[in-house]
Amino acid sequence: VCNDRNLPEVQNTPAMPIPLHPTDVVVAVEASSVSPLDCAMRRGILHHGDVSNAFVPGCDFVGTVVRCGEEAFLSGISEGERVASIVYGGCNARFVVVSANALVKVPDNVDPSEAAGALLPYLTAFQALNSGINPPLRYKAALTGKSILVAENTGLVGLAIASLAKLSNAKETFLV
Repeated sequence: VCNDRNLPEVQNTPAMPIPLHPTDVVVAVEASSVSPLDCAMRRGILHHGDVSNAFVPGCDFVGTVVRCGEEAFLSGISEGERVASIVYGGCNARFVVVSANALVKVPDNVDPSEAAGALLPYLTAFQALNSGINPPLRYKAALTGKSILVAENTGLVGLAIASLAKLSNAKETFLV
Protein backbone atom coordinates (compact mmCIF):
# COMPACT_ATOMS: atom_id res chain seq x y z
CA VAL A 1 0.00 0.00 0.00
CA CYS A 2 1.42 3.35 -1.01
CA ASN A 3 0.45 5.95 1.56
CA ASP A 4 2.09 8.92 -0.16
CA ARG A 5 2.64 9.19 -3.89
CA ASN A 6 6.01 10.89 -3.44
CA LEU A 7 7.59 8.67 -0.79
CA PRO A 8 8.94 5.13 -1.29
CA GLU A 9 7.63 3.72 1.99
CA VAL A 10 5.02 1.01 1.81
CA GLN A 11 3.17 -0.98 4.43
CA ASN A 12 2.02 -4.57 4.52
CA THR A 13 -1.10 -5.55 2.67
CA PRO A 14 -4.15 -6.86 4.55
CA ALA A 15 -5.11 -10.52 4.94
CA MET A 16 -6.66 -12.55 2.11
CA PRO A 17 -9.83 -10.84 0.84
CA ILE A 18 -13.21 -12.46 0.28
CA PRO A 19 -14.89 -12.45 -3.16
CA LEU A 20 -17.41 -9.60 -3.22
CA HIS A 21 -19.47 -10.79 -6.18
CA PRO A 22 -20.56 -14.35 -7.04
CA THR A 23 -18.33 -14.36 -10.16
CA ASP A 24 -15.26 -12.98 -8.35
CA VAL A 25 -12.19 -15.03 -7.51
CA VAL A 26 -9.29 -14.43 -5.14
CA VAL A 27 -5.89 -14.95 -6.74
CA ALA A 28 -2.62 -15.39 -4.85
CA VAL A 29 -0.22 -13.24 -6.88
CA GLU A 30 2.96 -14.98 -8.07
CA ALA A 31 4.25 -12.13 -10.23
CA SER A 32 3.22 -8.64 -11.24
CA SER A 33 4.94 -6.03 -13.34
CA VAL A 34 5.88 -2.41 -12.83
CA SER A 35 4.66 -0.53 -15.87
CA PRO A 36 4.80 3.12 -16.94
CA LEU A 37 1.18 3.36 -15.73
CA ASP A 38 2.26 2.36 -12.22
CA CYS A 39 5.05 4.93 -12.25
CA ALA A 40 2.64 7.65 -13.40
CA MET A 41 0.12 6.73 -10.67
CA ARG A 42 2.88 6.68 -8.06
CA ARG A 43 4.00 10.19 -9.08
CA GLY A 44 0.44 11.48 -9.09
CA ILE A 45 0.46 12.16 -12.84
CA LEU A 46 -2.21 9.58 -13.63
CA HIS A 47 -5.14 9.12 -11.29
CA HIS A 48 -7.24 6.02 -10.89
CA GLY A 49 -10.01 6.37 -8.36
CA ASP A 50 -9.78 8.57 -5.29
CA VAL A 51 -6.29 10.07 -5.28
CA SER A 52 -6.50 11.10 -1.63
CA ASN A 53 -6.52 7.49 -0.46
CA ALA A 54 -3.65 5.06 -0.15
CA PHE A 55 -3.41 2.70 -3.09
CA VAL A 56 -1.70 -0.48 -4.22
CA PRO A 57 0.08 -0.16 -7.58
CA GLY A 58 0.25 -2.88 -10.21
CA CYS A 59 -1.73 -3.26 -13.43
CA ASP A 60 -1.18 -6.89 -14.36
CA PHE A 61 -0.51 -10.16 -12.58
CA VAL A 62 -0.10 -13.91 -12.79
CA GLY A 63 -1.17 -16.11 -9.90
CA THR A 64 -3.11 -19.07 -8.61
CA VAL A 65 -6.83 -19.03 -7.84
CA VAL A 66 -7.27 -19.70 -4.10
CA ARG A 67 -10.95 -18.87 -3.59
CA CYS A 68 -13.94 -18.67 -5.94
CA GLY A 69 -17.31 -17.01 -5.71
CA GLU A 70 -20.21 -19.42 -6.09
CA GLU A 71 -20.72 -18.56 -9.80
CA ALA A 72 -17.06 -18.29 -10.90
CA PHE A 73 -17.19 -21.83 -12.33
CA LEU A 74 -19.46 -20.49 -15.11
CA SER A 75 -16.35 -18.86 -16.60
CA GLY A 76 -14.44 -22.14 -16.55
CA ILE A 77 -12.20 -21.00 -13.68
CA SER A 78 -11.65 -23.12 -10.58
CA GLU A 79 -9.43 -23.15 -7.51
CA GLY A 80 -5.82 -24.14 -8.09
CA GLU A 81 -5.67 -22.85 -11.67
CA ARG A 82 -2.90 -20.52 -12.79
CA VAL A 83 -4.34 -17.36 -14.32
CA ALA A 84 -3.44 -13.84 -15.48
CA SER A 85 -5.26 -10.56 -15.96
CA ILE A 86 -4.94 -6.82 -16.28
CA VAL A 87 -6.51 -4.87 -13.43
CA TYR A 88 -5.78 -1.15 -13.19
CA GLY A 89 -4.34 -1.00 -9.70
CA GLY A 90 -3.87 -3.45 -6.86
CA CYS A 91 -1.77 -6.16 -8.52
CA ASN A 92 1.41 -5.56 -6.50
CA ALA A 93 -0.36 -7.12 -3.52
CA ARG A 94 -0.27 -10.68 -2.20
CA PHE A 95 -3.89 -11.25 -3.24
CA VAL A 96 -6.14 -9.76 -5.93
CA VAL A 97 -9.93 -10.01 -6.23
CA VAL A 98 -11.03 -10.04 -9.87
CA SER A 99 -13.98 -11.21 -11.94
CA ALA A 100 -13.45 -14.71 -13.28
CA ASN A 101 -14.54 -13.35 -16.69
CA ALA A 102 -11.41 -11.13 -16.79
CA LEU A 103 -8.96 -14.02 -16.40
CA VAL A 104 -6.97 -16.05 -18.89
CA LYS A 105 -5.38 -19.38 -18.01
CA VAL A 106 -1.57 -19.56 -17.95
CA PRO A 107 0.14 -22.87 -18.75
CA ASP A 108 2.43 -24.27 -16.05
CA ASN A 109 5.46 -24.16 -18.35
CA VAL A 110 5.24 -20.36 -18.73
CA ASP A 111 7.38 -18.31 -16.34
CA PRO A 112 5.02 -16.12 -14.23
CA SER A 113 7.32 -13.07 -14.39
CA GLU A 114 7.53 -13.23 -18.18
CA ALA A 115 3.77 -13.65 -18.51
CA ALA A 116 3.01 -10.76 -16.14
CA GLY A 117 5.41 -8.49 -18.00
CA ALA A 118 3.90 -9.32 -21.39
CA LEU A 119 0.23 -8.65 -20.64
CA LEU A 120 0.03 -4.86 -20.85
CA PRO A 121 2.47 -4.40 -23.78
CA TYR A 122 0.70 -7.04 -25.87
CA LEU A 123 -2.75 -5.65 -25.09
CA THR A 124 -1.53 -2.17 -26.08
CA ALA A 125 -0.01 -3.58 -29.28
CA PHE A 126 -3.21 -5.48 -30.10
CA GLN A 127 -5.27 -2.32 -29.63
CA ALA A 128 -2.87 -0.28 -31.76
CA LEU A 129 -2.93 -2.79 -34.62
CA ASN A 130 -6.69 -3.17 -34.55
CA SER A 131 -7.89 0.39 -33.97
CA GLY A 132 -10.42 1.35 -36.61
CA ILE A 133 -11.30 -2.22 -37.60
CA ASN A 134 -15.00 -2.82 -38.07
CA PRO A 135 -16.26 -5.37 -35.51
CA PRO A 136 -17.50 -7.94 -38.06
CA LEU A 137 -14.00 -8.36 -39.54
CA ARG A 138 -11.64 -10.92 -38.09
CA TYR A 139 -8.45 -9.33 -36.75
CA LYS A 140 -6.07 -11.60 -38.64
CA ALA A 141 -7.92 -11.04 -41.92
CA ALA A 142 -7.82 -7.27 -41.42
CA LEU A 143 -3.98 -7.24 -41.31
CA THR A 144 -3.30 -9.89 -43.96
CA GLY A 145 -1.22 -8.40 -46.78
CA LYS A 146 -0.78 -5.01 -45.08
CA SER A 147 2.51 -3.24 -44.46
CA ILE A 148 3.14 -2.25 -40.84
CA LEU A 149 5.53 0.49 -39.72
CA VAL A 150 6.74 0.23 -36.11
CA ALA A 151 8.41 3.44 -34.95
CA GLU A 152 10.49 3.36 -31.77
CA ASN A 153 10.46 -0.43 -31.72
CA THR A 154 12.98 -0.64 -28.88
CA GLY A 155 10.26 -0.81 -26.24
CA LEU A 156 8.05 -3.71 -25.27
CA VAL A 157 5.02 -2.36 -27.12
CA GLY A 158 7.00 -1.93 -30.35
CA LEU A 159 8.33 -5.46 -30.11
CA ALA A 160 4.84 -6.76 -29.37
CA ILE A 161 3.45 -4.91 -32.43
CA ALA A 162 6.11 -6.51 -34.65
CA SER A 163 5.36 -9.94 -33.19
CA LEU A 164 1.58 -9.64 -33.57
CA ALA A 165 1.89 -8.22 -37.09
CA LYS A 166 3.87 -11.27 -38.13
CA LEU A 167 1.33 -13.63 -36.54
CA SER A 168 -1.46 -11.71 -38.31
CA ASN A 169 0.05 -12.35 -41.76
CA ALA A 170 1.10 -8.76 -42.39
CA LYS A 171 2.91 -8.52 -45.72
CA GLU A 172 5.84 -6.51 -44.37
CA THR A 173 6.86 -5.10 -41.00
CA PHE A 174 9.26 -2.17 -40.96
CA LEU A 175 11.09 -1.46 -37.70
CA VAL A 176 12.64 2.01 -37.36
